[in-house]
Amino acid sequence: MANNYKTLGEEVLEKALCVCDGMSAVFDDHTIVPLTGIRENCVKFDGCYSFNNSTIAFFYKHNLYVAPYTRALDSALSYANFKQESFYVPFSNWDYPMAYQSRWFMLRDVARQARQTFIA
Repeated sequence: MANNYKTLGEEVLEKALCVCDGMSAVFDDHTIVPLTGIRENCVKFDGCYSFNNSTIAFFYKHNLYVAPYTRALDSALSYANFKQESFYVPFSNWDYPMAYQSRWFMLRDVARQARQTFIA
């Protein structure tokens, strides 16, 4: 499912987390689950994105990135010819990356403010 996509700007990657096998996700009930299967999907879904519950995941240059949804990110991925596919979106079910909790919450707050500004 590899795709011929355009280069994404640094401003897109700065608003996302690079996710890899072995990272731990923490859920509301404090369950900690290691993420697996990411490396296998990097080739299969390179140049593709999926979203769930206001979170977007996209494979770019054989890495998985996850970011809170914004219209700007959705537009950037569409403009760069990323294809929408269906695959697991980490941190989209009220879980968060254990090692990057504060950064993830900050990214979510910035995205929430951007969405509210767009609506206003």
